[in-house]
Amino acid sequence: MRRFRLSPTAFFKLFVAAAAFALGLAAAGLWPRQQSARPSAPPAAVAPARAEVSVRDTFEDAPPDSARRVACKYDNLVYGFSVLLPAGMVGAGSTPPAPDHGFGIDLDNPRSTAWNGSPDFPKSYLYVDGSYNSSEWRRLDEAVNSHLRFLREKGRNVRLQRRVETLLAGLPALRVVAHYEEDGVEMVSDEVVAFKREGGGEAGVVYTLAMSTPLSKYERDRPVLEAVWKGWYLQPLC
Repeated sequence: MRRFRLSPTAFFKLFVAAAAFALGLAAAGLWPRQQSARPSAPPAAVAPARAEVSVRDTFEDAPPDSARRVACKYDNLVYGFSVLLPAGMVGAGSTPPAPDHGFGIDLDNPRSTAWNGSPDFPKSYLYVDGSYNSSEWRRLDEAVNSHLRFLREKGRNVRLQRRVETLLAGLPALRVVAHYEEDGVEMVSDEVVAFKREGGGEAGVVYTLAMSTPLSKYERDRPVLEAVWKGWYLQPLC
């Protein structure tokens, strides 16, 4: 069988004709074009889910972003204590998801918690607190000295008035009363500190009952501190 072969001249003519045909199709828009991949639209922004609060020492019944109102009795089983509030007084706890360590009372407006979150902090203020001993204090003197250093940073002319050994809910405690000046006002700091010790004798939890008030209101406010002190009870740790 005889094979058919194109001469170089004929092959060249055929190539030119095919190229011209392809150009004609392209001009007419009939030649299949390679589709360039369009960048996909960015996914719609999805709001991140609110972080789950898993800290054990957070209020369980308080809505987010609102401080808890404490009345009659305060219980904190994480740090193992309860406190009875004086009749008619309310306290404000921390705002979730901040950990729950205690509460504070505005002694000038003891039926209101409106001060919480306000830029104007109460001038006469009482608070209770239970916290783990993150500072690793071994002796009550160390905790008290830390508080006095804080007063020296906060105010001026700090003078120690009383420093006595006492009890808080049956635990050995120190009570320290100091005078200092703040914004031209003579202030009084009255603080009671106790440790709840672990099996090895180390201080595991630090309990603090403290009050700051102008000297002119101290005799008015001191009975409130002593009433809260008397109404402080220990509970089993959760």
